[in-house]
Amino acid sequence: MIDIKMDNINKSQRIFSGGGSYDEEGNQKKIGKWVNLEEGFKQHKQVIQNGEYNMNGIKVGRWDIMYCKYEEKEYKQIGGGSYDQEGNQKKIGKWVDLDEGFKQNKQVTYNGEYNIQGQKVDRWDIMYLKYEEKEYKQIGGGSYDQEGNQKKIGIWVDLDEGFQQDKQVTYNGEYNLQGLKVGRWDIMHFKLEEKGYKQMGIFSGGGSYDQEGNQRKIGKWVELDVDFKGDWFFPKQVTHNGQYNQKGQKVGTWIEMNIMNNQKQGEKKYDN
Repeated sequence: MIDIKMDNINKSQRIFSGGGSYDEEGNQKKIGKWVNLEEGFKQHKQVIQNGEYNMNGIKVGRWDIMYCKYEEKEYKQIGGGSYDQEGNQKKIGKWVDLDEGFKQNKQVTYNGEYNIQGQKVDRWDIMYLKYEEKEYKQIGGGSYDQEGNQKKIGIWVDLDEGFQQDKQVTYNGEYNLQGLKVGRWDIMHFKLEEKGYKQMGIFSGGGSYDQEGNQRKIGKWVELDVDFKGDWFFPKQVTHNGQYNQKGQKVGTWIEMNIMNNQKQGEKKYDN
C-alpha cells in the first residue's frame, strides 16, 4: 500500500508523498504501484490516482481516486474502479468517475457500470457535493443502451455544460432508442437561496424537440442566456423566450427576461 502523507504548512501549500517506479530498461514505462497527480492538478483540484501498472506500463486492477479539499489536510477516496487484467486499459464493472471539470466548486461524479468492452451500460447516476455539505446527493443521470453503443436512452437528467456551484442547472427529458432528444425537455435551476430545483422563467423553462429524431427544437421555448449564472455577487439570471418553427429556426419576437425581478429587458425579431 502506498502511503499518502499531507503536511499542512499553510492553507496554500501542501505536500504529499507519491510517485512510483519506472522500468529498468529506460523505456520510461511506469510499473508497479503508483500515485499519480490528476491532469490539471492545482490548489482547488487536489486530485490523485492510486493504483498499479503492469510490466508494459498499462493500468490494471483497482485504481482509487482521492481528493483533498483546499482547507483540509487529508486525502479521501471519492471515486475509482477496476481496469481489465489483459492490459487493454479498459474500465470494467462498477466505477465512480469524476467530471472532467471537477474542482472545489464543481464536485460532480458519475456512478455506474462499464461492460467487458469498456463501454457504459445500464444506469448511471450523477452525484454532486455542495461546497458546504458533507455527503454527495444524486442530482441527475439515466440509462445507457445494453448493446454497448454508449447511447443515452429513456428519461435522463443532464447537467448544463457550465454546471457548478453558482450555475446549478439541469435539463430533464427523454432520449429515443437512437440516443436523440425527443419530446418535452425542462430546464431546472437550483436557486442558491432555496432548497430545490425550480423550472426556469415565467413559463415552464425548456420546450420540445421533434418526435422524428432530428433533435430540432420546435414550438415555444424558454432558453437560458449563454452567460446565465446565479452568483451571489454578480448574478445574471436571464432567459430568452420565443418560438421555433418546424425547421428548428427561431421565428417572430423573442423576449429577453430577467427572472430575478420578472422584468422584460429586451427583445429581438427573427424573419424566416
